[in-house]
This record gives sequence, C-alpha cells and structure tokens, in this order.
Amino acid sequence: MIGSIIFGIVIGPIWISIDAEHYILENTERAKVDWKHADRDTIDSEDHKYDLEGAISEGNTGRKKWKNQLENPT
Repeated sequence: MIGSIIFGIVIGPIWISIDAEHYILENTERAKVDWKHADRDTIDSEDHKYDLEGAISEGNTGRKKWKNQLENPT
C-alpha cells in the first residue's frame, strides 16, 4: 500500500502535466459515478465498478471531442 501511495505521489503530477485534458475529464466522470453510487449506498458494488469503467470511456470520448474542437473551431 505504501508503494502505491508513493507511486501515485510521484507519477500523478507527471501524468497531469503530460495529459491534463484526460486527467480532468476522466476524474470528473469518475466523481459523477462515485457521487451517484454514494447517494444509493452502492459504492464497491458490481454496478459501481461497471460504471467506473464507463467513466474512463467517457473521459476518453470527451478528450477526443475536446481535441477536435481545438483543431477545428467552428
């Protein structure tokens, strides 16, 4: 556990600096899922885990849309 904490402390800022859009979007989606499941008291259920996987996908999709908007402003 200590190793994962140290790994997160060291790698986290590097990951944010390299790919801030992905970090922001993915963590926003994960927070929405966590909030929804906290209200239902279903944290760590199979549905919660499934929804977290979907949040990662939503973060990736949002990142692609964001990059496309920056490259092709309308």
